[in-house]
Amino acid sequence: MERLVIKRLALALLALALTGAFAFSLAYFEHRTHSVSMALGRYLVGTNEHRPATGRLWDVISSETEARSVLPDSVVADTLPSDLVPLVRNTRLTLHRIPESGLPGYLSIITEDISTDIRATTETGRLITGNRLHRLGRTLLASAAFDPSPFLDDARKIARRMRLDLPKETIPSTEPDHLDSSVVDTIRTLPQDIIAVALEETFVSVILEQKLAQLTKQTLSDWDAGHIQQLFVNRSLGNHTGEAYFVDASQPRLRFTVSTSNLRVLLNLPPEPILP
Repeated sequence: MERLVIKRLALALLALALTGAFAFSLAYFEHRTHSVSMALGRYLVGTNEHRPATGRLWDVISSETEARSVLPDSVVADTLPSDLVPLVRNTRLTLHRIPESGLPGYLSIITEDISTDIRATTETGRLITGNRLHRLGRTLLASAAFDPSPFLDDARKIARRMRLDLPKETIPSTEPDHLDSSVVDTIRTLPQDIIAVALEETFVSVILEQKLAQLTKQTLSDWDAGHIQQLFVNRSLGNHTGEAYFVDASQPRLRFTVSTSNLRVLLNLPPEPILP
């Protein structure tokens, strides 16, 4: 009985050894000659047209093929779309952001001038990225608060001239219908020089507001036209400060601020959590 068990065990070990040796030999042979893989490849190629075009993998491949046929990476066209702004048509826009997710501590949009022959081609990737970054930069500039200090001296000169052109009696003798009598009485007790200073400061505020609105409009036009080369935004205390550099190096840079809440909206980020 024991001899029979030992004999069967020996036969099993011999069969296992032969199987292992055969598998090792086949793997070594395939490693050196690749005959098995080439034979399998020839078989698949020969039977490819007879296999059904079904299954999840086939659906993925078909979808990718259709997408590439509709939206190739680069297609040479006779004419570019007519609604492209010069910034997108004539430059390559790139976004740099640190960190890459969440609220950035640093963000920049940089434009790179491209050659005339490249401008004549419809590079799908460049145009899609360019349109997206053009909109981002435009929205960023539209929501920016620009530094009013370059206009302050001029605004004060204009406001002073406007104040001097006013009649000396700035408060009418009759009581206006839209003002409370107590308010008018209080104003009439003020010295004329104090009233003049208050009027002048009001004029300065109105003039600065008009000049900054004109600056925003002109800056958006310069961005569309490709006259701005770089936009930088850095996180600071309570908000984000930014600078715009022009292609014309002789033109002074523009400084602005963007509130953190506005930047979150621009970047489609959730609002900042309120601490308890």
